[in-house]
Amino acid sequence: MTVALVGMGGLGCPAAFALARASVPLRLLDEDRVERSNLHRQMLFEEEDVGRLKVAAAERVLRRWTHVEGIAFHVAPENAIELLRGCELVVEGSDNLPTKFLVADACRILGVPVVHGACVGWRGTVLPVLWGREIGRAHV
Repeated sequence: MTVALVGMGGLGCPAAFALARASVPLRLLDEDRVERSNLHRQMLFEEEDVGRLKVAAAERVLRRWTHVEGIAFHVAPENAIELLRGCELVVEGSDNLPTKFLVADACRILGVPVVHGACVGWRGTVLPVLWGREIGRAHV
């Protein structure tokens, strides 16, 4: 089972760490570079990573435990389906609404479950979506 993580920030880093320690193969999707301001909340990065691509810096740490494929691309309408194809689960932790909606649409088309995550300050939300399956009383 390969899990795609969209966004390697404050949500993607701990999710990737936990999944890697469980030996789950990962596909990391993020085009950003590590900034000094990331270091206190993005646990996979160190001072020496400042300026490096986040996916490359994360790969260096995570490959100790599992297979990791880092892709430094922006998830966009023209590539979202191809970037997520072949994954059995997507963990979406991007920091903007257009990407969240795009990932949801691509996962729906592919029939791949997605777990959306978001946080602001000390508040966080998680929304798992299993397409075509009942979740409690709701049917998605």
